[in-house]
Amino acid sequence: MTIHQQFLNFEAVIAHCETRVPSGTLCEAIKYGRKMEFIDKTNKLLPSGELLAEIITNCSPSDELLAEIKLPTI
Repeated sequence: MTIHQQFLNFEAVIAHCETRVPSGTLCEAIKYGRKMEFIDKTNKLLPSGELLAEIITNCSPSDELLAEIKLPTI
């Protein structure tokens, strides 16, 4: 995986996390990502974060039902 792809995956996960926190701030999104074990303390994607990024980046219009799933917020 290229550095560019790693960056895009990280951005996808952080964008997802921003939608899950009430304030929508970057700091809260990072805290949420760590709590959900998507990223580690050095802001590197963990295996679950890599999987989430793969799901997000490969989501197609036919996956609309998956996109409607509500995950818990903190």
